[in-house]
Amino acid sequence: LEPGQGDRAPDDLANRKAEIEAVTESVRKAGIAGAAEYMKARLAFHERRWAEAASLFERARASLSAQPDLASQADLYLGACFERLEEPTRMFNAYRRVADWDATSIPAHMGMAAARLLQGQVADALKQYEVLGRQGRIPTRALLD
Repeated sequence: LEPGQGDRAPDDLANRKAEIEAVTESVRKAGIAGAAEYMKARLAFHERRWAEAASLFERARASLSAQPDLASQADLYLGACFERLEEPTRMFNAYRRVADWDATSIPAHMGMAAARLLQGQVADALKQYEVLGRQGRIPTRALLD
């Protein structure tokens, strides 16, 4: 399901969801580690079922050690889930794992800064923005925060 498809007819969305679930089941049966959970998590995220998505992304992440790029994508989604679930410590930890894998990740540093702001730790949030500043990669959103 792509962004902006919320205006489609309910039957069309139900058909698309059924297709996605069928592909997910095929992936699960093929035994591709973590991929089926990751796909289910993306669907739950799209449907704004944050707690379910977070649980599925965590399970997927545990199986994706051989695919660190996909594990990092799962962590980015986890960070977003935890933000919506108002769990800034878990949000920070998810984004921290991404930054540990890719120190230049703008979403990771932005997420860590947002988590620290939610925790009232303004000085620590500023440190994350400083990292981006040293890299010369300050997005507009950072200037607004």
